[in-house]
Amino acid sequence: MRERIHAFDFLRVLCLLGVIGYHYWPNYLPSGLLAVQGFFVLAAYLTMVKRQNSDSRAILPELGGRLRRLFPPLLILLLPLAVLMLLDFPDFIANFAGQLRSSLLGFNNYFQIFQGDSYFEGASYLKPLTHLWALSLEIQYYLLFYLFCWPFYRRERRLPALLIVLVLTCASLGFNSYLCIGGLDESRIYYDFLTRFYAFGFGIIAALIRREYLGPLLTSEDEAERDISFHLVQISSCLLLILICGAYFLPLELSDILLWALPAYALVFALALCLCDDKAAYLAVIGRFSLVKYLSEQSYWLYLIHYPVIRLSERYLAFVDLPAWAYPLIALSITIILAELARLCLKFLRWLFSPLGKSKLMPWAGRILAGLIAVGLIITPWGQIGESLATDELTDLQTKIAEEEARQLAERESIRQALTATRSTILEPTRPTEPETPVLKDPEGRPIDSILSWQKPSAEEVQIAPALLEQLQRIGGMAEQLVISKEDFALYRHIPVTIIGDSVSVIAGYHLEPYLPGACLDALSNRQMDSLLEVYEGLKQDGLLREVLVIALSTNGDPLPEELKKVHDDWQKPLVIVTIALPYPGQEEYRNSLLRKFAKEHENVWLVDWGKISRGRADFFMEDLIHPADPLGCQAYCQAIAAKVIEIAKLHDEAKKLQWQLAEASEEARDESE
Repeated sequence: MRERIHAFDFLRVLCLLGVIGYHYWPNYLPSGLLAVQGFFVLAAYLTMVKRQNSDSRAILPELGGRLRRLFPPLLILLLPLAVLMLLDFPDFIANFAGQLRSSLLGFNNYFQIFQGDSYFEGASYLKPLTHLWALSLEIQYYLLFYLFCWPFYRRERRLPALLIVLVLTCASLGFNSYLCIGGLDESRIYYDFLTRFYAFGFGIIAALIRREYLGPLLTSEDEAERDISFHLVQISSCLLLILICGAYFLPLELSDILLWALPAYALVFALALCLCDDKAAYLAVIGRFSLVKYLSEQSYWLYLIHYPVIRLSERYLAFVDLPAWAYPLIALSITIILAELARLCLKFLRWLFSPLGKSKLMPWAGRILAGLIAVGLIITPWGQIGESLATDELTDLQTKIAEEEARQLAERESIRQALTATRSTILEPTRPTEPETPVLKDPEGRPIDSILSWQKPSAEEVQIAPALLEQLQRIGGMAEQLVISKEDFALYRHIPVTIIGDSVSVIAGYHLEPYLPGACLDALSNRQMDSLLEVYEGLKQDGLLREVLVIALSTNGDPLPEELKKVHDDWQKPLVIVTIALPYPGQEEYRNSLLRKFAKEHENVWLVDWGKISRGRADFFMEDLIHPADPLGCQAYCQAIAAKVIEIAKLHDEAKKLQWQLAEASEEARDESE
């Protein structure tokens, strides 16, 4: 057996840190998802090296040995996780069951493609097995390699094997580029084995070239033979290491990652494997450290466990008042502890089913038991069991979203037809305003322009509104700082408002009418910030932009300050931005910090801090901890927006009154002077 390649241990740990870092701190390692390419390249490289060192033509023993390394840890993860999901999160069991079965059968990646699950958009549902798409991709590679490459590879005919793999790799790269340029669904490209095979191909090609052609040139067994060329090779491997690590921090667009960053990373990683495949390699020194060896040996366990721990800890700690940085540290600590316990558990089971003397019965008993557990997990009717325990809240959510989107379309069409009669106009003072009008400022010291106008409420409305507010406040259960005075509610709730939102606004829109009867709601499920400008221009063209514009996005992706700035510069009226509440503390804090910063740096921008208002209020949310619950959370959400809009309207009304007073005073002064 060949001596362990310690440099590869270090590279494996770097890949592990990239993957885990991306899931724990995606805002600081925005391209950490590149690291999974390293696992693919390394797996292909090592399987090819093993084939080169083996004279066996047997397929099943080799394939069985590989699968026996992968599946027992997977079963140890899935069995308790399935029980936990069934007991605590039955509303999410349907999708979980599909991911569980597909993971055991090796097609989790295609299951997510068929389900339309995105790896990049914010998801309402708890999906703790999303990361197993990569394991399924690796299983598919092993099946392909052991069924085709292993039995047909011949050392004396290595050139045809190299050419075949090279052709397949180029075909995979071409197919990936074609789909990227064609604008196909990005998750499909990211998950598909056909668009990812090139990473495995690079690993196979690197092993073939390194061992068959460059071995004598790059390997120096004798220390005396290590000349300047050896050190140049090792320095080059260290430079490649810098590229591998630095790539995690690049703020790349998703389209660029799929089109060229992933292939480039796989190529660089394959080259690094070639250069440091030597027991005397510089990186081998680091790979011999105890911590690096331990993390390398635990890498598969940590990979399996870390993502479910992240998603579940976010649920359990969602309403615990902790700083955002504390959540990933807690989850990381739990991951390390569980990984060690799981490893010891598997070690104990293997000892328990180890051969007794010359008996071969016990190992087979362990394999049969593992197979029965896997079959049991696959055939268990998780959907029916989950339905009997679920609240049906999330099932109703999709129905509500579809109905509300249809209602919005009908309402906007009705508004377009009556546009000439209902369009609001900007009233300017018709009398001179000398001396110069002083600038009225909001509570934060920002100037306010007097540009609002709306139809004043009738006497009947003023009489009815206070009783309505009392009823709404009883239902809403809002914090004291959001209580609207009866007088202001009666006078200003009819101000025309346009709201651009996502599915959170769709659900809350059911309760918007009593708070803001003049609101035009344009909300769509899964809408992201990059569509803001397009939606804004469409509303502007249709004449549906009112006196105040409310933007309630960022649930499904990071805010884009440049998009907000374009809208702000063109709008020139009060702009309200609503922060978000997510069960992912790190993402919530990062996205809300960008929104708060934008509101602070730009004039006439107001903030509804829904993330802060809803903190600690589990009763405000549905089971997904994103969408507001009906009625309490929806009422709270609508009241928060209404309170800010009414505050803006009141300040602008005061500004108008001040303008008229100054105009009258100026006219009186002119009359006296004459």
